[in-house]
Amino acid sequence: MRFTLVMARCLVLVLGASLMLVACQDDNDEVAQETDRDVIGSPTSAPGLEQDIEEISIEIEDGALTSDGIEVTQERPTVMTITNHDDVAYQFQIESLVSATLVPASDSVTIEFTTPVSEEYSASLLPESGGESLDTMTVQVTDPTGAPD
Repeated sequence: MRFTLVMARCLVLVLGASLMLVACQDDNDEVAQETDRDVIGSPTSAPGLEQDIEEISIEIEDGALTSDGIEVTQERPTVMTITNHDDVAYQFQIESLVSATLVPASDSVTIEFTTPVSEEYSASLLPESGGESLDTMTVQVTDPTGAPD
């Protein structure tokens, strides 16, 4: 009889531990699913993000933009990385799209935006304190079929 009682207690302990393990696994699955939905980052940082995100790189050298213009698509998210090779900070802006954003000396910044209308915009490189434009470039926004407005 004592053996049966010990075996019954062991069975209850094993069954209880198994149920706790299953319950913990369900909680882990829920957390993993929530995390998958909440991941935000650059298009290359996490698999499963939108494939039609446009990635643009712009460089600053000797107080000027190294490009005369870029082209992006209307209503498509754009991730723009601006790399400053100079030892002074600047501001970068795109009229009606991106407000003046500090680009630190010898550093990079990432700006994310979506263009609502297909048209041509002007981007400006400004001194760190603002003021007169040091250089400009064109941002041509095309409709999703590839034709400018």
